Order: sequence, then C-alpha cells, then structure tokens
Amino acid sequence: MSTIISSDEEEFRLYEDRVRHLRHDFFKMETLQQYADDYSPGFRDYENGKINLDELRNMLKEFLINDEDSTYNQFKERDIKYRRLHLVDIPISGYLHYEIESYIIGAEFGEEIFLLTTKEASALNLSAPLVDTIIFDNEIVYVQHFEVSTGLWKFTEIIENAKEVAKHVEVKDTLLQNAMPLDDFLRHYLAG
Repeated sequence: MSTIISSDEEEFRLYEDRVRHLRHDFFKMETLQQYADDYSPGFRDYENGKINLDELRNMLKEFLINDEDSTYNQFKERDIKYRRLHLVDIPISGYLHYEIESYIIGAEFGEEIFLLTTKEASALNLSAPLVDTIIFDNEIVYVQHFEVSTGLWKFTEIIENAKEVAKHVEVKDTLLQNAMPLDDFLRHYLAG
C-alpha cells in the first residue's frame, strides 16, 4: 500500500520531515530530460542567454554558500551520504547542460553524482520501473510523477511497504553499479 500526495505544499512538508529524520543515506533518481525548473537560480537567465556559463556557475556557488539550510549543509553536518543518478539521452538536452553545471557545483559541496544513458538503463533486467524516485535510508521511497512533456510535477507516491521498497533499492543498486561518476561521464560524453 502506498500514499498519494498531490499537494505540492504537503509533499514539501513531508519531504522536509523525512530529511530531518534521515540517518545515513539519501538517493535521488531523475529520469526526465527536462523539468519545469523555474525555482533554480539562474536557469531562465541561462536558458535565454542573459548570463553566460561562468556567471551561472558563480550564481549557483553563491546560492549554495549563502543557503545555511541547504540540503548540502544539512547532510554534511550529519554525515549523510547524498547520491543522485540521472538517466540521460545522448545527445543531452539543453536543459541537461544546465543541470550538469549544477551537478558540478553540487559535487563540490559533497553530492555524489552519477549518470547513465537511458539506453544502457533500459537494457538492464530491473525489478521496478525507471521512474523518478527519492529513497530515504533504503526504507521509504518517494516515486515522483511528472508530466513528461512539460516536466511539471503531478503527484508523489510514498511507498513504505518493505517488499516494494526493496525492489526500488535493488534498482538503485543495479543502476549505480552500471552508472558513470560525473567526472567520467563528462570526459566520455562531453569532452571536447
């Protein structure tokens, strides 16, 4: 059995509560090639050519440095492993170029970033679907549902059933074993 949350305020409140009670491991998997990302610092300016790459990097770093309540700071203080995996199409989208810049900054703040092509991920024999998920301490799974064409969040399914959680953890582990760390991905796919 799972719980469906369709209010973004409720989803955020529950997410913040889970983060507060997190003990050792946070994992996030993203599957879309573009999200409705209006809240990210500099995204629209970068997308519209109003700021260049160096300005974007500086803006992202400044945002994280000045945000004392950031996830990065919380996890670092509590020694929580923070990992993200993004399944990407090759060639990567313009949006993912922006995301990768934010990943580079996030990695500087302690986030472990992994990327895997959707083609490679689809070829694996997985026990759960490839969907956007957040896994808290390998005990609770948030499956985030988005409108694929717009990247807008629709609702989140919260899974606490141990058997269902185990399927998502198995998928996480398999994908991480096959994924490339950010630096390796950059060298392999974006060098030049």
